[in-house]
Amino acid sequence: MDILKEYISTELIIKNSRFLSELFPCKEQNEARGIVKAQKQKYADATHVVHAFVLGLSGEVLGMSDDGEPSGTAGHPALDVLKGRNCTNLVLTITRWFGGTLLGTGGLVKAYGDCAKAVLQVAEENNLLIPYVEKKEFAFSADYTLYQVIKRFLSNYNISDLVENLSGCHFLARFLYDFLSLESEIFNLYFLRSSTKAFVCNVVSLEVFSFDKTIMTMITRINIVMEISNIGHHFFCFFGFLSK
Repeated sequence: MDILKEYISTELIIKNSRFLSELFPCKEQNEARGIVKAQKQKYADATHVVHAFVLGLSGEVLGMSDDGEPSGTAGHPALDVLKGRNCTNLVLTITRWFGGTLLGTGGLVKAYGDCAKAVLQVAEENNLLIPYVEKKEFAFSADYTLYQVIKRFLSNYNISDLVENLSGCHFLARFLYDFLSLESEIFNLYFLRSSTKAFVCNVVSLEVFSFDKTIMTMITRINIVMEISNIGHHFFCFFGFLSK
């Protein structure tokens, strides 16, 4: 599944009607409803504000509306395009200003489908559709003298929702990171620890879906306290880096 990095829009003129197609990143249904409500308020002069959305890790949450167009001629074809593109966590609104020419049922289905395809194509051309990577939480504490070093280190990774808490001579950090980059995270955290001689990681809890033999061998060779349990096809690894 792909997700949308940021807002994108495009316009089409079809038989004198203006169609404005807009894509918004979105994670929850309430957020999607808020986007649609805001669009209708923003374009109060429009004839229709049609929408479709796909949400969830597997694109399991779907929604759409024809907004006054004949049933099944607007929201549904737009939603079909989103589903066919295998993308999620986005909201599509297609705002129409009627140009005086009726399109008919078949014409409407084609028009709204083409609008959805057009804005997705623009998103692809601008590299705004990227793979959806599940994020996991990572937390650690370290001596405050390493604050700037670790901040620079973290800036090299695709992390989000960073929370910092300064407490005396230490600081605590908690953030979300791309799950698929776990192996490189472990390697580079070890590199940081060994290069600074003082990195402490004592509040870590990682849920790991797979460890290959190379990574397991590397872990056993470095100065780590850890506990691993194999439950079904999942490895659960809890570990901390020891300071020297």
